[in-house]
Amino acid sequence: MPAADMPLIVDLAGRDDELRAPLDDLRLGRWSAARDLLRRTGPDWELRTSRSLVLSVGAGSLGAIKDWLSEEPFSADALMMWARVLTREALRAMDEGRDRDLVFQVGALARDACFGAVGRWPEDPVPWVDLLRLAKLPVGRGGLRSLDPYFIQRLQLWGQSIEKNRWDAAPEKALFPGPWPLLHEADRRHPGSREAYHRMREYAELRAPWLAVDFTRWASGGAPEDSASALHMLPLHAFVTEYQRRHGSGEIGALSFWASDQVRHYVRRARFGWFESTPPPQRPRLSLLDLELPGVHPRRLRRARGRRGVQRDWPVRHQRAVGDLQRESAPRLALRVPAHAGLRRTAKGPSPMNARSPPTRSRAPRLVSSPTSPMRIISAQQ
Repeated sequence: MPAADMPLIVDLAGRDDELRAPLDDLRLGRWSAARDLLRRTGPDWELRTSRSLVLSVGAGSLGAIKDWLSEEPFSADALMMWARVLTREALRAMDEGRDRDLVFQVGALARDACFGAVGRWPEDPVPWVDLLRLAKLPVGRGGLRSLDPYFIQRLQLWGQSIEKNRWDAAPEKALFPGPWPLLHEADRRHPGSREAYHRMREYAELRAPWLAVDFTRWASGGAPEDSASALHMLPLHAFVTEYQRRHGSGEIGALSFWASDQVRHYVRRARFGWFESTPPPQRPRLSLLDLELPGVHPRRLRRARGRRGVQRDWPVRHQRAVGDLQRESAPRLALRVPAHAGLRRTAKGPSPMNARSPPTRSRAPRLVSSPTSPMRIISAQQ
């Protein structure tokens, strides 16, 4: 049969052979293989994040994960997967244009499931990634801070400086207000988390496409050039979205968009700072979505080549700070971190959020369930 006539076989597991059987079992309502897979994955945060996302997408209905949680109600993996599938359902309800009250209810259930997963395994970054996804939902009077299980502790830490230290303050004045504490918590557990930064990019795109471009430049600029960090790919995803917005219908100037010095700079940065810096044995774990972008894979490099050299100083990094905490040295960026960083532990590895903060408690704050807790904010409005 000619290659052009062969049907395309789509497999969510991609090149992860260990993921294929658990994914098939979930579709049949069996969850034991998924439990064993996540147990073997352990604290490999990159693999845990990607595998749990694929399992939540491929699980179909909630039945298998619900049965797993009913059998093992104290399992950190079951609680995390329950938060994953509920977050998926909440976003699906919003995308389908369902009733606003229904979206609020499903979003509140997903948020509480994320809080439960955070309380069960505080070191796990995946629930914080899902909270970032929920930031795209319409919020009530509680605002985005209702998604923060540590909001009460932050209020106690800030004290009378709450007016100056806003919850949604960005790490730099040039960036937009948003769910930065959620990104901060995910990043300090898994520095440079690919999905966490992509969720923040999606949140920025809902506000304005140019905000997403600025955010991805900032995130990519905070990662060392030869760190093999997936953050180098962020600007290319933002450029794809911007290109579709400007030239999706084939307007004049579409080709010049990809020939600009700005785009070529970030293509080269991604090519050599991410793909070439990744050891060959680890390249099968790279995201297929990233590899498909123009100029990253060696076979696609020719499209990104131009006559001019790489502008290594593009763009100029913003160094002004927000917040009232004292400045401390950082490996790459000398930033004054926002007030919500007072609850974080110093992260390890390349990440734009990896600015050190003053010494704080070494253990994660205990979740507070009180009448004023963020757990109650949305529920009280329903």
